[in-house]
Amino acid sequence: MSDQKVLWLDLETTGFNEWENAIVQLSCIMEYEGKEIDRLNLFIRPFKGAMVSKSALEVTGFTMDELRNDPKFIPYDETFNIFIEFLSKHIDRFDWNQKLILGGKNIGFDIRFLREFFIRNDDEYYGSWFLYPHIDVETLIAETILFDDFRLLDYKLETICDAFDIEIKPHDSMSDIEATRKLYWAIKGVDCE
Repeated sequence: MSDQKVLWLDLETTGFNEWENAIVQLSCIMEYEGKEIDRLNLFIRPFKGAMVSKSALEVTGFTMDELRNDPKFIPYDETFNIFIEFLSKHIDRFDWNQKLILGGKNIGFDIRFLREFFIRNDDEYYGSWFLYPHIDVETLIAETILFDDFRLLDYKLETICDAFDIEIKPHDSMSDIEATRKLYWAIKGVDCE
């Protein structure tokens, strides 16, 4: 097994457009040699002017009042600083050999929002933290369909997790990323810690 660290990441957002919508929950698990070594779960107050779709609120279960007034939702810039501190505990962004691999389900969606999170916080060094290749569990599901004749009614995370007996509370990003990580290792035939 490689000594490369993986950052399993999932976001909940206020819509599908990274330029107009905001991240409202950022959850990640730092993994080293197949073992969890740390985790972070942030609730983020949308940036000023962010569009908040009604359907996104229905999916996450958050209300506009919570997003604006609940103290668990930290301002956008403060959460960015907390996230950077978390990354800095685990790697030296100036050492190319320490860059993180991002992992998730449909991780391209999360990467788009994560890059915009950096931009909105006037940080142009996203690439100092993360390698370009990433782990997308959806790709593994596609391979499982091709080679193992794995068929489900749909391929939502909760449906796939159910097929692998993995517990999940859908649309809570910490539960989603815990389940995604377990799913990755289950598909690989390995129990994760």
